[in-house]
This record gives sequence, structure tokens and C-alpha cells, in this order.
Amino acid sequence: MKKITSLALVLALILSIFSINIYGYDKDIQIVVDNNSYNGVLQIKNTGYKSLDSLSFDIIPKTSSVLLKDSKEIVLRKNIRISNNSTKEDLTNLKVIIDIGESLSSLHIKEKQIICNYNYTMVLDENNDRLVEVIINKVPKMSSVVVSIDRIYEISNPVIDINKVKVNYSQQTLNSLSRYLREEPKIEVNNEQIKSKAIEITNGKNNIYEKAYAIFSWVNLNLNYDTNPQYANKGALSAFTYRKGVCEEFAKLMVAMLRSVNIPARSVIGYRHYVGDLHEIQDISSSYHEWVEFYVPEVGWVGADPTTFWYRNGKRVVPDYEFINFNGLSHIVTDYNDVNIIRFIPLQGSNAFKIVDDLDFDKAVIASGENFPDALSIASIAASKGWPILLTRKDSIPEKIKSILDENNLDKVYLIGGEGVISKKVENDIQNSHRIYGKDRFETNVQIASYFNDHINYEKVYIAIGQGQIGNEFADALAASALAAKSNSFVFLTSNTIRELTLNHIINNSNSSTNIIALGGEKVIPQSILDVILSKFRN
Repeated sequence: MKKITSLALVLALILSIFSINIYGYDKDIQIVVDNNSYNGVLQIKNTGYKSLDSLSFDIIPKTSSVLLKDSKEIVLRKNIRISNNSTKEDLTNLKVIIDIGESLSSLHIKEKQIICNYNYTMVLDENNDRLVEVIINKVPKMSSVVVSIDRIYEISNPVIDINKVKVNYSQQTLNSLSRYLREEPKIEVNNEQIKSKAIEITNGKNNIYEKAYAIFSWVNLNLNYDTNPQYANKGALSAFTYRKGVCEEFAKLMVAMLRSVNIPARSVIGYRHYVGDLHEIQDISSSYHEWVEFYVPEVGWVGADPTTFWYRNGKRVVPDYEFINFNGLSHIVTDYNDVNIIRFIPLQGSNAFKIVDDLDFDKAVIASGENFPDALSIASIAASKGWPILLTRKDSIPEKIKSILDENNLDKVYLIGGEGVISKKVENDIQNSHRIYGKDRFETNVQIASYFNDHINYEKVYIAIGQGQIGNEFADALAASALAAKSNSFVFLTSNTIRELTLNHIINNSNSSTNIIALGGEKVIPQSILDVILSKFRN
């Protein structure tokens, strides 16, 4: 089959997660991004790093309530490999943006330095996540480059005076930490069953320590570890209902119950891997873990890991050693949420385009190459089915795209969008075409979901912004499309308010175990949108 050349823009640069094939009308180059997760931890004596940009942090509260002992210095390394598989051209002028999460504020770990093998700049996004921005000037043909980010930590075992935890909150403290008291996806604080059980468990408990320990004990003794997909990674309500799950269920349920009795709490994402006398890089990718922190005035964020089982004389008992004064050396923190996205942006003059050889497909998608919301709406569907997305102009089909259509006996070609973006003339030039559209990008988005509804898995629902200044509003939707394709999920587009049509479609096709995943911070996806969806679920 003839080679297909394409203008992939940003869309082709997230292929590390799932293949989204988008073709347009420009250069011959292929980009394959191999995005490895955090994959190595190394104890270091002398870092040996010189003349590289770095950023230092000193965020552990200095308080007499906390003693840190057995401190060790480690490096957590993240590698992002960018491979240029073209035999014709070098890849040039690509910006890589790596989200490394919030500044760490856990008691037992201090982030001392961030070092990259490329010069970088660091900015904060609207959710206070730190974004490391690197410019890749050139990736030679048939070769690759690796961007390595090293996070240098000092990690310790905390020793906290328990009497300092036997206190209560002032209203001012609770107001300042309201973010850690409200409901969010997978943390169903307002569920009446969860709230009632938390109140029952803490009845008669007089301070933070007693209430938190009661909830920790109940979660630990009443849940069982189960990796069955029916129970794993479903969140607090599923954990409460089925009493099963993995570390996420244990952590999310404990957080939900703590929040429901006005104890500010959060999930912690990282790795459970004991940091002993390490002198070489170790792979910790299989040690991904989630646990809990709750806030104590004048102390800070203290840890608890309910996903540990302890037996005495054959009977399961509460693992007290995992509550507050837990083993900090085995809990390596990376972030306080699990949505960290890598973005790739071609800069001016970039030749970041994609060519794919020997494609075999019987259906294809046509979308506008002049504006991208419609292509984004269909991207997860097309990727999961292996259909290419062919980009066209409004009033004429590029010759190379036309040759693809002419040379392949396609059963069906889906046109995405109304005549305002793809004209009737273009439609008439395409055989076996079927147009899916709405009056605007948001209605088109829902019409696509309705048309392919039998194919969509509603265990996860992604919500991303679909409107803003041209060029920057789609970054979260781009990354989410690849994630959604992997699980046959769908990305719903919204503005700063969710359309009734979109809301009704989500509610009518979801259930209590559906995970609603908002891509972006509150300045991008307002909390009010999630509140509306959650209130509809409750009703």
C-alpha cells in the first residue's frame, strides 16, 4: 500500500499510551513516544550533578512535634524517550511539558532538588502542579533522545508525639483546608451510607487522633484485597459496597470517611519500596501504591497506610505501626493525585509530522484540519477501532487524502461535523460517507457518543475543556483521548458550564461505580461541573 503522509500536530505526539492515527497533508516523519513511568530509585552519596538548572525546596514544617530519623537521600528518576523512526528527516523544535505534580508537603519526605539532563523551565499550572518544560531542538532520523528528570529526596521515618494529635480543629483551620473536605470523583463524601458509618465509628471519640484511628481500623479490618477488575480502582463507594479492592479502594474510602467527619484528608500517590542500603538503580515500577494523609494543626500532614494486614495468633488485627508513625522509608511520595500528563507541542518551524506505512483498514474518519474539537471528539473511538482520522479543508479534500480514499475500498467514511466545517461539496466527493454532527462542537461530541454508544465503556468518563483561545484549549483533551481509547471510554467536551445534553447523556449511561475524571485544575474544569454531575447521580 502507498505511504500515507500526515499532519499530526499535537495529536500524534501522545502515541505512547495508545495509537491515534491522524493524517493530514504535509511532511514525512514518524514520532513514537515511549513514556516510561518512574522506574528507578537510587540512594546517592554525592550527586555529581554540575551546571544544570535545578530548583530546591524546603517544605517540611519545622515543628517540635515531629522528629525525623533514619534519613536517607534518594533519587527518583523519570525517563521520557522520544524516538524518530523516520528514514528521511530529523525531528526538530519540539516542546515537551512534563507534569510532576504539586510541591510535596508530607512530613516524612523533603524534595531537595529537581534536575533534568536538558535545560528546562518550570511553571505552575492552575492546579499548582509543577510543569517541567524542555525544548528538544533535534532528534536525528532513526534515533531517539531521552529526557530524564531526577527528583532528589531526603526521606525519613517520622516520630510524632501522639499527644500533639489529640487535638481538635478551629473553624479557621477547617475553612483554610476546605479543599480536603469536599466530595470529588472516587471520594464520595456525601454518600449517606459512608457518612453514617463514619459518624457511627467515631461516636464518642473526642479528638482527631481517636476519630482517625477508629476509621483507619475499620477500613483495615473490613476490606479485603482483591485485584479483580470488578472491584479494583473503583474508589470509595465501591469499596464500601463490596468491601473489596486494591490500595486505591482502601485509601479512597478512608479519605471519604475522614472528610465526612470533618477531618481534612487526601490520597497520596507514590511507591511502597523500602529504601535500605541502596547503591544501584532499582526498578520500582511494580511498587505503585496509594495511601492516606490527614492534617493535624501544628504538626502537618501525617500518614496512614490502611492496606497492610497484620495477624496475631492467627487473627487479623489493626497494624498500629502503619498509623501516624509509619515506615516513611518505604513510602516514596510522587504526588497527591494520579492525573499527571505529558504534553508535546510542535514549535514554530517544527516538522513534527507522522507517516505510517502499510495501513490496513476498512473504515476511516474525516474531520476538519482547520479546527480540532471534532477530531478530538472522535479520537478515542477511532483509536480503539484502528481507524485513521483524515484531516480535510472545509471546501476541498487535499490530494494526498483523496488518494488514500481512492486507493482503499472503504466500507464507510465518517464525516465529523456540520457543513460549517466540512462542506456539502466535500461530502459529495466521498463515497460511502456518513455525517455525524450537531449544531456546535459540544452537540457534535454528544452525537458521536450516541452513535457509538454500544462501543463505549462507561466505567470511566473523561471530561475535558473544549473551548478557549485557539491553540491551547485542547491539551487535556488530547492526552485524555489516548487514555480513553485504551479502556474504550469517551472524552466529553465542556465549557465552563456543562451542557444539559452532555449531562443527560453521561447520567443516562453511567452508574454508581462510574469514575468521572476531570482533566485539568479547577480553573479549567470548575468544581461546579463535578458538583452538578454528582448531584444528578445522587438523585
